[in-house]
Amino acid sequence: MLDIKKDLAEVKRDIAEVKEQGEMRKIVDKSFLLQSKMLKAVEIFVGLIGANTTERLQLLKNAATAFDGHFRVFFAV
Repeated sequence: MLDIKKDLAEVKRDIAEVKEQGEMRKIVDKSFLLQSKMLKAVEIFVGLIGANTTERLQLLKNAATAFDGHFRVFFAV
C-alpha cells in the first residue's frame, strides 16, 4: 500500500514537471518570436534611413505584413 502512494506521488510530480516544461517552452517560443520581430524592426529602420520615398513606402508595406499590422512608424518623408 505504501508503494502505491509513493508511486502516485511520483506520477503527480512528473505531471507537474511536464506542465511546467510546457509552459517554459511557450515562454521560449514567445521570446524567439519577439526577438525575430525586434530584428525585423531594426532591419526596417535601417532601410528607412537611406531609402527614397518609394522605397520607404514599400518598406512600410512590408513592415505591416511582418508585424500583422500592429506597429507604429515615425519618420519624416
